[in-house]
Amino acid sequence: MGKERNDKRAEKVDVATLQKERDEARKEHKDLIDQLQRLQAEFENFIKRTDRELSQKLLLANRDLLIKLLVIYDDLHKAAENSGEEGVKLVYQELKNLLTSEGVHPIEALGKPFNPHVHEVLMTVPDNEQAPGTIVEEFQRGYLLHDKVLRCTKVKITKREE
Repeated sequence: MGKERNDKRAEKVDVATLQKERDEARKEHKDLIDQLQRLQAEFENFIKRTDRELSQKLLLANRDLLIKLLVIYDDLHKAAENSGEEGVKLVYQELKNLLTSEGVHPIEALGKPFNPHVHEVLMTVPDNEQAPGTIVEEFQRGYLLHDKVLRCTKVKITKREE
């Protein structure tokens, strides 16, 4: 009978120990799942961040090239306007289509109010007929690359006569 008591006591101890071990294993499992979910979220954020950074780098690389192309584009625009040759007009139109397909769009300026974010004032002219700061002449056209300024428009604006 003493032996049976010891076996039951050992069995109770073993059950209690096993339950404790089970609870610890469950807690460890939950902790590992939490850690895995955090690491997965961090990795997904890393992927998104590196994609954004790569896109920005490509955009900046394109931006530098497009700024250089704008000088040629301006010259072709003048040549196309002042030349009767179809070839010049065709090359100008092709370059215009290429720039548009890359997200380059002209900044509208004439008759618009001055905006320091997209316009650069080179001259002012006294004028009481138009609101002060109205753009009356465009010296060099400005362009946007998507929604960011690629080159400011150089302009002449009105000011009040004194």
